[in-house]
Amino acid sequence: MIEQMLFDGFPDPVPGQQIPDLLSPRCKTRVLGEPVVVTGVLERKSLVFKRVWKPKSLSAPQPGILVGIRNRSNGDVDPGSWEEPTIYTSKERFTTYLVATHLRRKPVVVGVDQIIWKEGNNDSTTIGA
Repeated sequence: MIEQMLFDGFPDPVPGQQIPDLLSPRCKTRVLGEPVVVTGVLERKSLVFKRVWKPKSLSAPQPGILVGIRNRSNGDVDPGSWEEPTIYTSKERFTTYLVATHLRRKPVVVGVDQIIWKEGNNDSTTIGA
């Protein structure tokens, strides 16, 4: 089958079959390495029985390079007891990006609405909306 696809090309899509969008975050090779501008970051906050990602704005926009895409979640924590384990329950899931803004520092976690794509690449399919 693979040899046939190499010689004949990929088969035509079946009617009704969804074709993957090459600009979506699921196709990571398309967006990784692109220059971006970061206007804010996400920080992990641990409240009493919650773990949430809170947005934090930056004093000035920072240029950077997109180096990763992650799925994050906000949720509740049940601390358990001496005999029971700690249990994390996810309540909300969302996509975040890892952006390298400095050569020697770790990448920052950036939300979808905190990133500006350079070179006029502000298409909503590219930023996961």
